[in-house]
Amino acid sequence: MRDEQKTKIELIGQLKALRQRVAQLEASEAEQKRIQERLRESKKRIENILNFYPDIIVVTDLSGKIVECNRAAPHLLRLSTTGELVGKSAFDLISPEDREKVRAEMRKILSQGYIEGAEYTLLWPDGSKFPAEVSGTLIRDFLGNPTSFILIMKDLARQKKAEQTLRKSMHELGERVKELNCLYGIAQLTDRHDGLEELLEGTLELIPPAWQYPGITCARITLEDQIFKTSNFRETAWKQSSDIVVQDKKVGTVEVFYLEEKPKSHEGPFLKEESSLLDAITERLARIVELKGTERALRESREKLQNVLASSPDAITVSDLKGNIIECNQATLDLHGFSSKDEIIGKNAFDFIAPKDHKRALENMKKTIKEDSVKDVEYTFLNKDGSEFPAELSASIIRDSAGRPTSFVAITKDITERRRAEKVLQDSERRYRLLADNVTDVIWTTDMNLNLTYISPSVTHLMGYSLEEVMALRLAEILVPDSFLSVMKVFEEERSAGSKKGRGPRRRPTLELEVNCKDGSTVWTETKMTYLRDAYGKTMGISGVTRDITLRKKMEKRLVEYTRKLTARNRQLRVETGRARRAEEASKREQEKLRESQQRYRALFEGAAEGILVADIETKQFKYANPAICQMLGYNEEELKRMGMRNIHPKEDLDYVISEFEAQSRGEKTLSPSIPCLRKDGTTIYADINAAKVSMDGREYNLGLFKDITRRRQAEKKMEEYAEELAEKNEELKVETEKAKEADRLKSEFLASVSHEIRTPLSTIKGATYLLNKSSLSEEQRRFCSMIRDSGEHLLRIINDILDLARIEAGQARLEEKELPLKELVEKTVFGFELRAKRKGLELNTIYPSDLPLEIRADEGKLSQVLTNLVDNALKFTQQGKVEVKLEKLADLNIRLQVKDTGIGISEQKLSRIFEKFYQVDGTSRRKYEGTGLGLTIVRELAKLMAGKIEARSRLGKGSTFSFTFPYSAAKQRMVQAEDQAKPKTKQQLRKEINILIAEDDDSGYYIMESLLDDYTTSRAVDGREVLEKIREKDYDLVLMDIQMPEMDGLKATRKIREKDSTLPIIALTAKAMKGDRESCLEAGCSDYLSKPIEPEELIAKVSQYLPRKARQKENSPPGSNSQ
Repeated sequence: MRDEQKTKIELIGQLKALRQRVAQLEASEAEQKRIQERLRESKKRIENILNFYPDIIVVTDLSGKIVECNRAAPHLLRLSTTGELVGKSAFDLISPEDREKVRAEMRKILSQGYIEGAEYTLLWPDGSKFPAEVSGTLIRDFLGNPTSFILIMKDLARQKKAEQTLRKSMHELGERVKELNCLYGIAQLTDRHDGLEELLEGTLELIPPAWQYPGITCARITLEDQIFKTSNFRETAWKQSSDIVVQDKKVGTVEVFYLEEKPKSHEGPFLKEESSLLDAITERLARIVELKGTERALRESREKLQNVLASSPDAITVSDLKGNIIECNQATLDLHGFSSKDEIIGKNAFDFIAPKDHKRALENMKKTIKEDSVKDVEYTFLNKDGSEFPAELSASIIRDSAGRPTSFVAITKDITERRRAEKVLQDSERRYRLLADNVTDVIWTTDMNLNLTYISPSVTHLMGYSLEEVMALRLAEILVPDSFLSVMKVFEEERSAGSKKGRGPRRRPTLELEVNCKDGSTVWTETKMTYLRDAYGKTMGISGVTRDITLRKKMEKRLVEYTRKLTARNRQLRVETGRARRAEEASKREQEKLRESQQRYRALFEGAAEGILVADIETKQFKYANPAICQMLGYNEEELKRMGMRNIHPKEDLDYVISEFEAQSRGEKTLSPSIPCLRKDGTTIYADINAAKVSMDGREYNLGLFKDITRRRQAEKKMEEYAEELAEKNEELKVETEKAKEADRLKSEFLASVSHEIRTPLSTIKGATYLLNKSSLSEEQRRFCSMIRDSGEHLLRIINDILDLARIEAGQARLEEKELPLKELVEKTVFGFELRAKRKGLELNTIYPSDLPLEIRADEGKLSQVLTNLVDNALKFTQQGKVEVKLEKLADLNIRLQVKDTGIGISEQKLSRIFEKFYQVDGTSRRKYEGTGLGLTIVRELAKLMAGKIEARSRLGKGSTFSFTFPYSAAKQRMVQAEDQAKPKTKQQLRKEINILIAEDDDSGYYIMESLLDDYTTSRAVDGREVLEKIREKDYDLVLMDIQMPEMDGLKATRKIREKDSTLPIIALTAKAMKGDRESCLEAGCSDYLSKPIEPEELIAKVSQYLPRKARQKENSPPGSNSQ
C-alpha cells in the first residue's frame, strides 16, 4: 500500500516536472514551433490520461474550494456533471466526523508539501458513506508560492484496477518523454550545425532511442542522391517510413526498421505516436531543405531590388533588424547631402534621425516587425552637415520563407515645404478658432451653395442642437421660410454685383432672421454678413455673426404695444376732459387705470436689458433714461437729463444720427446699425438703434432702443482680417496642390516602369511554357509546366491588383459603359473557375431570376473584375461545401450580385476591416492562403466608381456572403442582328510568303514570338531605326512593334512609317499596362494593341486578324492544304 502511495506521489511529481518542461519548450525560439505542437499534443494526452484515470482527482484552492476535477470524479461521486462539483468545498465530500482531521492534513500539506495514504470516510449525495484513501500534494507557482492542492481519492474496492491503470500510464509517460527528447535534440542540432550532412547524421543517432524498442531499431535517411544510415542498419520487413516533401515535391524519405519481429497490437508493430513523431522529423528536415532554396531566391530578389532602388525618385534604404544600413539608392544620398554610398552603408539608420525621435523610431521598428509595416511616420532627419529637416517615412518588414523577419525596407520623403505651409495654415486657423470658440455670438461660414462649412460652439445654446446635428442641416432647414428668402435675396444681389465690372466697396448686410430650434420653437437673431472672396476677388461664400435678439424683439413688441395703448389712452383722456364734470367718478377710475399702466411701463422701462433714451422731438434734449443706457454711456440719469443727442454722438455723425431717428419715426426704417456713441470717459462705443415716435404728457418724443455692438464690431474686424489671410493661404495651397499632382504623375511613371520590367520577362516565361507544353512531355514535366504557368498567372494578378489600385487612387479609372448580355458575362466569368472548384471538390452554382434583363448598359470590364475577385476569394477560403453566385433584379434599375460560400468565415470584430488595403483576416490566413490583400479593396473602389455599394456578412466557421448592388441603364432595342466579330479561330499553317517584322530588343522575348509564329517568315529589328531600315529594304505584311526600345522607341517609329504607308498593319507590344497606353499607341498610328505578358493564343489570333487578304484566302483553302 505504501509503495502504491509513493508511486502516486512520484506520478504527481513527474506530472509537475513534465508541465515545467512543457512550459520551457513553449518558450523556445520560433524554430521550435513544431516541437511546441508536439508538446501541446503530449500535454493533451496527459490531460486525457488524467481524465481517464479511474480514481477521483480534484484541484482545490488553499481554502478547499474545488476549481478543477477529472472526468471520473463526478461519476464516482454519483453526480451528473463536473459543474455540480466545481465550486463546491472539498470538505462537503468528507463525512462530518472526519472533516477536522482533513483540515489538519491540509495544514500538514502546506508545511511538508504532501500527504499519502490517509483513509477517510466520504459521502454519496444520498448521505450514504464509503471508505476512501486520500493522497495530496501542494502546487506552487514559479516563485515558490503555494497556489493550490491536488487530491487523489481512491475507492479502496477499486484499488487493484487503479494499480493496473497506473502502471500503463507510467509506461506511456515514459514513451512520451522519449519522443520529446528526440524532438528537442533535433532542435539543438539545428542550432549547432549549419551543414545539412552533419544535421542528418545527428538526427539518425536520435531516432532509435525515441522508439519503444531502441536496441533493435535502426534508421535510414535518403535525400535526393544522398543516403545516411545508422551503424546497425539492416533492411527488414518490419518498417515504417515518411516522405520529405518540399513545395508538394518529394525530395527524400526517412525510414525506421525493427531488426527482429515484435508482436502486433491493433496499431501494428509501431505505435501511432511513433508514426506522428516520424512525420514531425520529416517536416523539420523539409523546412531545412526549403530554406536553402529560399536563400537562392533571396539573392535573385536582391538583384531585382537594386534595379528598383536605382529608378525610384524617393529615398529608399534597406537595413538589418538592428538598423544597420546595407543598401540605399541615389535619392538617399541626395536627401542627406552625401556623394557616395560608402558614406552611408554600414552606418545605423538612427545616425540620420535626430536624437529626440530615437525612442519613437525604436518603437516603430518593433511595430513594423509585429504588423509588417508602418506608413507616413514623421521624423526629424539629419543632413551630412548636421542640419535638421522634417521627412515622412514608410517602412515594411522583409521575411524569409519561414516567416522570420530578416530586414527592413524604408521609403523617405522630404516634407519641409509641406510642413512650412501646414504650420502657417494651422497658426492662422488656431487664432480664428480661439476667437470663434470663445464669443457668445454664433460665428459661421458657408460655401457658394449656402452649405455650412463652419459654425462656432455657441450655436448649441442658441438652437439646442449639437454641433454635428447643425452641420448636417441645410440653411433652408435652419431658417424659417421668410428669413431664408431674405438671405437668398441679398446673396443673389451679391452674385449679380460680383459679375459686373467696377463693383463698389464690399457690402456687409445686416438682417433680422428667425431661426428654428430643436424643440420646435423659434428665436429671433440679428445677423451681420460678410462675403468671403478669394485672391482674385471672386465670392467663395459667406461668413456671419449671429446674435440672439429674441428678448429685444419681445421688448420692442411690448413697448410698441404699450406705446400704442398709451397714445390711445391719452387721446381718450382729451376727449373725456370736456365730460369730466359729468363723469367725475368715471374719470377717476380711468386715471387709476392710467397710473397702473404707467407703473407697468416704468417697470418695463427700468428693467430693460438694452439702453432706452426718450428725447424731446424738437430740442433733442433727453427726458428719460433707463439704468441700462446709463451703464452703457457711463453717466447717471440726472446727468443724461441735462444732456441731449448732440452730447452723446460725434459731431461729424450727428446729422446722420438725427436723420436716421427721423426716418425711423416716420416708419421708413426699423434699424440704424453701428451708430457711434460717446461715453463719459471719452471712449467711443457702437450701438444698433431702434427708434420710434411716442406721445407722453401731451407731447411727442423720440424713443431710442440702444444695443451695444462694440465687441461684435471688433470680432467682425478680426474676421475680415482672417478672410484676407485665408485668401493668401488658399493661393499657397494651390501651389502645394500642383506639387502633389506632379508627385502623382511621377508615381504613375514609376509604376509603369516597374510593370514593364516585370511583364517583359513574364511574357517570355508564359510563351516558353506554352511552347513547351505543346511538345512531347512526360506527365511530371507537364505538371512542372502547369506550376510555372500558374505561378506566372498568380504574379500577373498581383501586378494587376497593384496597378488597378494605383489607377483608382490616382483618379485615372473611368467608366466605359456599353450594352452587354449580363447573363453571358456572368456565365463566362464563373466558367473560368469551374475547373478550380472541381479540383477542390466544391459545388459552383449560378442562380438567375426570371425577370433578369437580357441586356444592360454598364462597364463590362469593371463588372467582370468585381465578380472575378469575389468568386476567387470565395473559392480560396472554402475547403468543402459550395460557392453560389446569385443575381437579383431590384427596384429603380438596380441589380444585386451576391456571392455566398460555406468557407472559414470572418469574425465580427474583423469583418469591418476586410476592405482595407493589405488586410488579411489573420496571420495564419496570410501564410495559408496566397494573395496581396488588395482584391477586396479594389472591389470596394470599383463599387464606388460604378455608383454601387459592396456589403459583407459572415460568421466565423459558417461562411461569408458578399453583395454588390449597382445601378444599370436599360439597353436600346436592337433592330438588326449585329455581325459576329468573334469567329472561332482555326489553327492553320500559313505559307512562308507571309513576312512579319518583329521589333523586340529583348532576346528571350523575340525567341518566344519567333517560335509561336514559326509558320510565318519572320525578321527581327532591335530598335526603331532598324525597323525603318528593314521596311525600306523589304515589303512586310505585318509589324509587331515593341514600344520601349533603345535609340528610337516604337511610337516614334510608327509615326515615321505612317508618313509613307497608312495601310501596313502595326500591332503595338507594351509592358507598361498603365491608363492611356492603348490610346497613345492608337494615336501614334498603331492598328491594334497587346499588353505584356502576351497570351500565346491571343498573339496568334491577333496576327491572323490582321493578315492581308491573300493570307486569309490561303488560310481558308480546302482540306489538303497543309492545315494542322
